Amino acid sequence: MTTKQKLAATKLVENGGNVSKSMIDAGYSKASAKNPQKLTRSKGWQPLMEKYLPEEDVLKKHGQLLNSSEIDKFIFPNDMTDKEIEFVVRKIPDAKLIQIQRNQQSARAYFSLPNNKVRKDAIDMTYKLRGRYKAEKVNDSLNEAVEAALARLNEILPESK
Repeated sequence: MTTKQKLAATKLVENGGNVSKSMIDAGYSKASAKNPQKLTRSKGWQPLMEKYLPEEDVLKKHGQLLNSSEIDKFIFPNDMTDKEIEFVVRKIPDAKLIQIQRNQQSARAYFSLPNNKVRKDAIDMTYKLRGRYKAEKVNDSLNEAVEAALARLNEILPESK
């Protein structure tokens, strides 16, 4: 592992996981930073990741982010019973009712929901940082699926002239 690689690895945290910015801060050229996979797929990168982002720490944080949630609320007419409100909230996938508050005009149901954006970003960032994100394979598979779907549509739709 090189000095630049070490410096880029240490810059990752202060740059919010942005490998390209970390590379520039470590002295790599802007041209090199446009292709961060060259760094993240290099031989010395995985040992650096284990030193600066130990698998155990990443897995712990990853687990927290994968289970992150957010609070939301619905406002219901005050004439709805708590049981009716609970029934409605239970229909929301993965929602967990926290409490119902009432005032003279309405009832507010507070509930937690999975924070799917944070969860998706956590997965994405972890794979990128550890150099294991195989975006090309995903894109190739997606392109093949789109091409197959288009070919099928062309078969079943009449030609327009």
